[in-house]
Order: sequence, then structure tokens, then C-alpha cells
Amino acid sequence: MLSAQDLLGITATVTASFDTSVALYRNTATRDAYGHASENWAYVRSVACTISTPTATMLATFGGIIGSQRSLSLRFLASADVREGDRVVTSGGVWLVQYILNAESYSIGYNALCTVVS
Repeated sequence: MLSAQDLLGITATVTASFDTSVALYRNTATRDAYGHASENWAYVRSVACTISTPTATMLATFGGIIGSQRSLSLRFLASADVREGDRVVTSGGVWLVQYILNAESYSIGYNALCTVVS
């Protein structure tokens, strides 16, 4: 079992590996007078991360989600509170967080699969 000190050290190492940050937005949908849902993307925070190209395994596994859309992989701290359905804004555009991958019992960093919005 990892101690609290071990986890702090690992977290610091992972954080130091991040080379950019993205703006995180979350939909706080509202209803108009007729009951129709209206999207309202509210800024949540800036999230430190690393952006990369999805691996071939990721692309094969999530082909049904991605289809022919442009995609990227985002790695961030587990404590960043990034959720499926959120949007992230990078210098390359706006991306929808489709799926968050977390397979380890001691997860410090998560990977998210994102597809292009605009």
C-alpha cells in the first residue's frame, strides 16, 4: 500500500510532466418557457494537462464513438474533476470529452478521449 507521502511524490512527478493547460467548460442546461433545453457552457477552471494523439488501441476500442471525427487524448490529474460531456478549449479548437479512461487502483492521472466540436 502506498503511503500519503508516496502519493504526494507521485502526484508531483505527474504534475511536472504536464506541458499545457486547457479551459474546462461544463454544460449547465436550462429550460426556456416552452420546456426546451438550452445549452449553457459555463467556464469551470483551467486544467493542467498533456495533449497527445490517441493510441491505435484507443482508436480501435472507441471507434464507435470516434467514427471519422478528429480526436485527441488528454492526460490530467484525477483531482481535476473533468467529466464525460465536458468541453475543453485548446489552441486547436473546442473538444468534447467522450470517455475517461482509468484502469489503475492508484490513479494519479486520467486519460480522456476527446472529439472535435469546432
